[in-house]
Amino acid sequence: IAQHRALNGAQIVPWKSGVLPGAPVEHGTAVASIVAGHGKATIYSANIFRGPAERPFTSADTIAGALEWMLERDIPTINLSLAGPRNAILDRLVRDALAKGRSIVAAAGNGGPSAPPAYPAAVPGVIAVTAVDQNLHVYRYANRGRYITVAARGVDVVAAHSRAGGMARFTGTSFAAPHIAGWIAQCRAGGSSAGACRDRLRGAAKDLGQAGFDDVYGFGFVP
Repeated sequence: IAQHRALNGAQIVPWKSGVLPGAPVEHGTAVASIVAGHGKATIYSANIFRGPAERPFTSADTIAGALEWMLERDIPTINLSLAGPRNAILDRLVRDALAKGRSIVAAAGNGGPSAPPAYPAAVPGVIAVTAVDQNLHVYRYANRGRYITVAARGVDVVAAHSRAGGMARFTGTSFAAPHIAGWIAQCRAGGSSAGACRDRLRGAAKDLGQAGFDDVYGFGFVP
């Protein structure tokens, strides 16, 4: 996460293993600024990308290390603005975190309507977030499926731009997830459990698409 005026009210605690020269900062800075927009926050930042900023890559081992770091610090709400194929090690870590009372929010994926489920969003118990535009229409490249929990704004979202030092527009389920992570974090800050906050989230959702729960919007849009 780069320094940015949009993060002046937040305390950033970086994962030392993720502080690397030349690491990409645009995605993480934008996501962090969306979380920070939900109120004063302490944000634990775990950069999982390796390689040059123009060709970043990661691995299951790196993501596992980042998750373990967060679990060691007893962080109640974890946002995962990433999506990929299923991995048994990550599945286990996510399930362990959920069993320990953590709230995990993840991007539903940008593979398109016919794409297979994306992980870790599709792990049972994870709050999977899809993206909608200002008219509450689903993002055309968003994944769909029974694992979708709720929808949030994720098309042309205004967030911090690391290189320009100003603000820019971002699109994708990665930028919808932190809206919900911020919502959950506020709920958890009041002393509520992960289960109670998940129930409140469902209750706060505005039904979209087919009546009731559906594969496109989940339980609906959460402002």
